[in-house]
Amino acid sequence: MTTTTDDLLQRIQALKLYGLENNWEEIKQTDWIKQIIIWEEQARSQRSLERRLRQARTGKFKSLADFDWSWPKQCDRGAIEAREASHSEIDIATNELSQISAFDTTSKVGVQ
Repeated sequence: MTTTTDDLLQRIQALKLYGLENNWEEIKQTDWIKQIIIWEEQARSQRSLERRLRQARTGKFKSLADFDWSWPKQCDRGAIEAREASHSEIDIATNELSQISAFDTTSKVGVQ
């Protein structure tokens, strides 16, 4: 993918890197500027993800393989494992429906 100097300038403005923006005429033809922008975008994206995960306070989850099936006594292991196995099929169907409704504003999916 070819990146023009205008694209790079827009990305610098979106990142609010005012020092680079103010000196754009001097640095726009350098080889390193594109890599600097990529690094900054990646670092900000990673920090954003980490911050949102911290703020969600979801904690750590156990997988079904690590679950203590001896407690509670009334837990139907077979039903839970069967549901977990079919869960991926439900996700695929839900994703397909959401894509249809997101792009097709005339669709009657989910409307009664």
